[in-house]
Amino acid sequence: MLSNPAFSWRNPAGLIVSTNQNPTVTATAGQFKITVTDVNGCYATDSTLVLLNARPSATITGAVPICEGGSVDLHLNVKRNRYN
Repeated sequence: MLSNPAFSWRNPAGLIVSTNQNPTVTATAGQFKITVTDVNGCYATDSTLVLLNARPSATITGAVPICEGGSVDLHLNVKRNRYN
């Protein structure tokens, strides 16, 4: 285990987006890279690929307002990315 390691996360554009060990960053698809450096200047790098799916869209149709015991139709459209 490293003593006082320094963390450097880079987004797909190569910009440093965090120096936290476990960051929360803006959702961006692509490869994020991390470099961990110890007090002696020794370092290790790794990366992870982030894939984003499109948000689903939903519509409700039927009588408005909806009264107790009434019914509505809920239509949900989900687009998925397929990866091989």
